[in-house]
Amino acid sequence: ARNSPSLNSFIIGNLPYSPDEGVNSAVQTAAATNAAFLANFNSGGNALTLPTARPTFNSVVSTLKNPKYIEWNFEVQQAIGSKTSLNLNYVGNRGYDEFITDNSPNSFFVGNSNTSTFGSLPSARPDDHFGVVSLLTNQGISRYNGLTATVNRRFTAGFQGSFNYTWSHASDDVSNGGVLPYSGNDSLLGQIDPANLRRLNYGNADYDVRHNISANYVWELPFKSHGMLNKVVSGWSVSQTIFWRSGYPYTVTDGIGYAAVGISNGSGLTIMPDFQGGSTPSCLYPGTAANPTQCLKNTQFVGVGSETGFGNIPRNAFRGPHYFNTDLSLLKNIPITEHVMFGLGANAYNVLNHPSFANPAHDTSSGSFGQIQSTVEPPTSPYGAFVGSAVSGRLLQVTARLTF
Repeated sequence: ARNSPSLNSFIIGNLPYSPDEGVNSAVQTAAATNAAFLANFNSGGNALTLPTARPTFNSVVSTLKNPKYIEWNFEVQQAIGSKTSLNLNYVGNRGYDEFITDNSPNSFFVGNSNTSTFGSLPSARPDDHFGVVSLLTNQGISRYNGLTATVNRRFTAGFQGSFNYTWSHASDDVSNGGVLPYSGNDSLLGQIDPANLRRLNYGNADYDVRHNISANYVWELPFKSHGMLNKVVSGWSVSQTIFWRSGYPYTVTDGIGYAAVGISNGSGLTIMPDFQGGSTPSCLYPGTAANPTQCLKNTQFVGVGSETGFGNIPRNAFRGPHYFNTDLSLLKNIPITEHVMFGLGANAYNVLNHPSFANPAHDTSSGSFGQIQSTVEPPTSPYGAFVGSAVSGRLLQVTARLTF
């Protein structure tokens, strides 16, 4: 459905948009190009006689299967007294026949001063009729293993709460179904090594969080008195949520990519510079004393554009900073009648105003490589969940409610 002549799209250069510009406008140029393309196609022409560059071609394996998933779990629950329980839950799953795109079928290596070969790429374009060829397959696999320990305390003596800890490991060839990036530019959606999908693709999933802690409680403060003073000191409650997790993984890439090393028609290919710094470190904040926002150094990788292969370590081999956040709420309930209660309180999101940092810039060809340039927004805020209006700093919210 996305191939010519069913769907023709053209990249037009720096031309004015207004149709009043006549044949010099982008609109007229696109229309004329499309007409010439269709005329050539309908008359039995081929890509070598087209009035434009070689067209791209999207292909699918002959038998495309639906992704499949197997999941299993085993849970043990133990009561501790009459109000507290301990849960241990192991969850595992495996996915296979998952979608992944290979953008290399028509790529070739023209050579450079560093090497005469580049992986398994040929020295000439395999099919001269087309430019970039993308092949959709379902060779992807994924695995997950996780163990969650939960302690729950039922509401007793004005207190209830829970504590959760999860250790988990998620691995895959491509994350988020291979359709949309999970985390901005940190996600790689295509096959990296054209000759071997597993060699560089199979690694930590984009959302692989090894350690995750969450806790919450509600405590009705036990202060009481007599008369009017009781209306002041009683009816207070405090609640809090706490979140902590280890850092998300990311991949170091060379953004100049295929163009710098002499790969032609390789749009969508990823070049990962060889890591030569020993063990793969975590990104800690702050970094070195000389540059507190520097996590990785260019000297740990081969020079920009000097790669001789697609990489030597799997994707998502590096870790970004951990995440921490805590929200606090305070509520005062004032009885109006026997069945009517007025509540006045305040919510503090990120009450400690603690910054949590995003992954560093991971492109070795960028002047900001290794630098942390943004903070992470919390998943929830007074504005809702996963919305652009959320901010990473402290937010205060005053609330009032009537209960009857």
